[in-house]
Amino acid sequence: MLGLGAGTFAIRPWRAMAGPFTRKDFESLVPTDKKLQPEWLASLAERGRPAVYTGASLEKIGMPIGGICAGQLYLGGDGSLWHWDIFNRQTKTGASHYAQPLKAASPVSQGFSLRVHQKGQAREWILDRAHWSEVAFNGEYPIGSVEYRDPNSPVSVHLEAFSPFVPLNTDDSSLPATVMRFKIQNHSRSELQVELAGWLENAVCLHSSQLRGGIRRNRLVAADGFSFLDCGAEETLTAAGPIRPDIRFEDFESPTYSKWTARGNAFGIGPVEMATMPKYQGEVAGKGRRVVNSHASAPGSTVEAKDAATGELTSHPFKIERRYINFLVGGGSHEGKTCLNLLVNGQTVLSATGQNGNRMQPASWDVQRWSDQLARIQIVDAHQGPWGNIGVDEIVFSDAPIEPPGPLAGEEDFG
Repeated sequence: MLGLGAGTFAIRPWRAMAGPFTRKDFESLVPTDKKLQPEWLASLAERGRPAVYTGASLEKIGMPIGGICAGQLYLGGDGSLWHWDIFNRQTKTGASHYAQPLKAASPVSQGFSLRVHQKGQAREWILDRAHWSEVAFNGEYPIGSVEYRDPNSPVSVHLEAFSPFVPLNTDDSSLPATVMRFKIQNHSRSELQVELAGWLENAVCLHSSQLRGGIRRNRLVAADGFSFLDCGAEETLTAAGPIRPDIRFEDFESPTYSKWTARGNAFGIGPVEMATMPKYQGEVAGKGRRVVNSHASAPGSTVEAKDAATGELTSHPFKIERRYINFLVGGGSHEGKTCLNLLVNGQTVLSATGQNGNRMQPASWDVQRWSDQLARIQIVDAHQGPWGNIGVDEIVFSDAPIEPPGPLAGEEDFG
C-alpha cells in the first residue's frame, strides 16, 4: 500500500483519440467515419522539443543518407559515414538488430578534418567523437545535424547531412548522392584562417580486387562551376609468357597438419575425412579423401558448440613463383574471421571467405605483384556463432586462374 504525504497530485484525465463508436460503425472492416477527435489531430502538428544525443548514445546512431534504393549509407552520431552497403553484396539485416544494433564500421577510409590558423600557429581537428570533447547529434529525417565543440578550439562546427528527399518525386529522391553542409563559427576575438578538407578512399572493386589484378585511378575533373573526384579502376596487362607446370602446394590428404602450425581447437589434429563429416553439412565438394573443415573437426556434439570453436592454421613460408594461387573455400562469410589469408611480410594482403555454405567454391588470387617474395597462407576461424567455420582444400600455384576473369567493368563492385 502506498501512502501520500503532504502535497497534492494533479492527474490529467485520459482522453481517447477517436470515438465514441457504436456496433453499426463496424459493419464494414474499416469505419467510414473514423471519429478522430479534433484536439488529437491538432496535437499531431504541435512542434515538440528536438531530441539531442550525446556521449555513449552516439554509438547507436545510424541514419540513412544514401538515397532511396541507392544502397545503404549511414550517418553516425559523430558525423562519420559508415556501413557503405553500395557494393552489390548481400548484407543481411533483420529484427535482431533492434535488440543488437550493428556496430558502426566502414570498409573504406573516409572523413573530414578542420585546420585552424591562429597567431602563426596551426592546429588540426578530425571531425569525429575522438577529437572533440562535445559532440551532439540531432536527427530530424531527412536531415541529420551534428555539433562539434571543444574548449581548446576557437571555432565550433555544425554539420547538416542528408540525401535528396522530395516527397512524391521518386527520381530526385533516389539520386545516389549525399550532401554534407558545414558551418564554422569563430568564437575568438581574433581573425582566423580555416581550412576544411575531406578524404575518401577509392573503393572501386573493393571486394573483387581480392581475387583479381587491376589498378585504381583517381582523376580530378573540372567543369563549369564545380569540380569532382572521379574514382575508377583499370585492367593491368598480364605479361605474356609460357604456362609453367602447376605446383600443388597442399592437398590436405595427410592425417596430420605436418606442414602447418595450428593454434586453438577448431581444426583438430589434422584434415578431416569427408566420409566422417556430419551428414547435415551435405556435399562439401572437396578433392580426394580429406579437407580442412573447422566445423567437422571442432569438439562438441551440437552445431552451436562446433561453431563456437576457434583457431588458426599457418603454412610454412614459400616463394611466390606463379601468377595465381588457386584454391577451394567454403563456410562462413565473416570477413577477417572465417577466411583464407595470404600473408606477405607478416601482413594480410589478400583474403577470401566462404559464402555461408558448406559446399566449397573455386577461387583464384592474382599474386603477380608479389612475385619472388616470401609468403605464408593462413586459415582462420575466429567467429563464434552461426556459420562460425571455414572449409579449405586443394591449394595450387599456377600461371592460369581456375576460371578466366571477365572484363573488370563487369564486376559487381566496379561502380
